[in-house]
Amino acid sequence: PHVIEAIEVDDFAPCGGDFYARGHLRTLARVLGQDAGALLASFDNRYATAPINARRVFEAELATGTTRGIRSTVGGPHWGLLIGTVLCLVMAWGAIRLFETDPQQLVPGPTPVLNGSAGVDRRPQTAPDAKPKAPLLPVTLVASEAATRVVVRDGAGAVVYAGPLVLGERKSLRVDPPLRVRADNAGAVTVRVRGQERGPVGELGTPGTRTYIRPAPR
Repeated sequence: PHVIEAIEVDDFAPCGGDFYARGHLRTLARVLGQDAGALLASFDNRYATAPINARRVFEAELATGTTRGIRSTVGGPHWGLLIGTVLCLVMAWGAIRLFETDPQQLVPGPTPVLNGSAGVDRRPQTAPDAKPKAPLLPVTLVASEAATRVVVRDGAGAVVYAGPLVLGERKSLRVDPPLRVRADNAGAVTVRVRGQERGPVGELGTPGTRTYIRPAPR
């Protein structure tokens, strides 16, 4: 009240300097609904000359007639009130998180296996062995009639061999059946599967493809 009364008579000394005086003017303009910019411009033109004086600020505070000044307000029991408020907010936030969080689902582990002696078998459990894979099939290509280019694919369609065969050349492969043999000159190449003669791939002088499967066991 003392500061406001001083401002009403154009006495800005109790404000403690231009910085604090401008702050008081902004507050008063906001409360009264006035234009703060015009008010500050008028202040700067007429009164903005004095530096900040901390002593005058303390004197203005003490002149209000209250029993507690600025120093007692800063360092009193307000700190305890602030800390208590923060702790309450933290506890409330923790409680909300506790009730909103979904409980984690428990994943059942493997059932322990008894070892036959009223105890638990500690040996690692292994999956049963898969069915053994059949061995690869031995195949021989023979360019018996003429040179030609051949392509051999396994049962999965992967290329096992691709290239030329000159006249009289033999090419031995091991393939996962069923295998497909393609030749540019199908009659120029004969095929042997596990030692058994299976004849030419096709007609002589024309391209052709033939599929071979695993022979039945003897």
